[in-house]
Amino acid sequence: SAGAMLLLLVYLLYGIKMCVFQRLRDTAPGYVSKVLQPARDEAAWRLHRRRTASGSARRLPPRLPFVLSFGVLLSAFCFPLSSAVTASPRRALGVALGALTALCGLVLQSVADGQKF
Repeated sequence: SAGAMLLLLVYLLYGIKMCVFQRLRDTAPGYVSKVLQPARDEAAWRLHRRRTASGSARRLPPRLPFVLSFGVLLSAFCFPLSSAVTASPRRALGVALGALTALCGLVLQSVADGQKF
């Protein structure tokens, strides 16, 4: 349906916007020095500490709930699209309005992200 195609377009535009925003943010010198460099230094310190510790095992079990919940969250993004594809003609208007609302939110979010720079 047209609503499903519009929703698919919104997903595609959102992915492109996120990649562009991340690239712009990660190359901003102020952001790198304030946020990224301390995190990189701490990660290097933790890696060094883990390598020098004797018999340290990989710590996946404590992180497993976070990894699983993040996977479920990301997979939940496909639910609206699967519902839009199988929507009856009677519900097509609701799908189209929902996709337009998502597109308006994406534009608003992009403007807000642009104002951060």
